Amino acid sequence: MNSENKTIIEIGSPLQDRDPYIKSQQSANVLFNFMRQLDYLKMIIKNQAIIPRYYEETIEHLEIEELKKISFPMTCFCDINLQKLIPHVEFYGFYGIGLDKKWGIDQGLQPIRYINKNSKLKSDFLYVFSKSLDRIYEETNQLEEYNNYLLTDLLFTKPLNGEMYLYRDKRYIIRNFHDEMEWRYVPDMSKQDDLPLVIPQNHLNPKASSTYSEGLRKRSQFWLKFDYEFIKYLIVKDENDRDNLIRFISQELEINGMSKGILISKIMVFNNIREDW
Repeated sequence: MNSENKTIIEIGSPLQDRDPYIKSQQSANVLFNFMRQLDYLKMIIKNQAIIPRYYEETIEHLEIEELKKISFPMTCFCDINLQKLIPHVEFYGFYGIGLDKKWGIDQGLQPIRYINKNSKLKSDFLYVFSKSLDRIYEETNQLEEYNNYLLTDLLFTKPLNGEMYLYRDKRYIIRNFHDEMEWRYVPDMSKQDDLPLVIPQNHLNPKASSTYSEGLRKRSQFWLKFDYEFIKYLIVKDENDRDNLIRFISQELEINGMSKGILISKIMVFNNIREDW
């Protein structure tokens, strides 16, 4: 084992002196976010931020009576190694940004928990969550913190396999979610009343999700912001996209020449990656 990948902590050393991040040897040390249009990537670079959107999630695997789907704001990442990214990119889009994983941890991004529907974990969660729904109207004040925890837990939970709604095709598909190695950013919505954390099931439709997502776009306090130094990769589909992105960085970003050069050096062409691997 390479010694530079080891982190040695002396017994009795103060907690604040310990390195909170140990580099991965199995998964990536980058969090990737992929999209289907180059313009989306340009917007992320220009804003120095990823704007979360409301996405529908099917939760039928939990078998909660009368609660099959929810929609809430999030931004999703994967920590898949570059050599294994090809199927993920072909499904989600050829344009991506790779951000330093330690930066993501510092921002509070969380790897999600994958639930086996046959496990004790699932049955216990169903029991407790159902109890909270039964009593939520009886003792709202006493149960508020309890229910907040259960809801947060739900937002970072996904089945091993299940249905996924494709907005671009307006249809559901069956997908192995565990392959995605997903991390999530869910903005803190507690300090305002206009935008809900969860869209009620009886209001779920593409128009509602789009309207609330537009509300997020107008409020930068909910954006996931970053400095350029934390970008490790910018991925585009082909050489034409690379040249387009180079022109964008050179002509439209208001940063110094050296910073532009560093950003340009991080561009990778997906078609070349696919050929080499």
